[in-house]
Amino acid sequence: MTKDVFDDFFESYEKICFNWVQQFNFEGLWGRAQSSSYSPAPGHPNHEPLKKAPSDLFEKYQNNGKTNFEYVTELIIGS
Repeated sequence: MTKDVFDDFFESYEKICFNWVQQFNFEGLWGRAQSSSYSPAPGHPNHEPLKKAPSDLFEKYQNNGKTNFEYVTELIIGS
């Protein structure tokens, strides 16, 4: 068993993972990409190139016009 970074902060803790999926059409995926705080705003030189990456990925992985966006959320409960 490897040492977890949380061993330095908690006397005892439990890690719980939640897996979930959002399905997006391209417009939803593009909207999700733009909603990130670090996403370049319209007018920024990197805004249009950013749109190409999700477009290429969407075309590669879409199924019936939708693609999955998978998340893992880790909850740490400790004392």
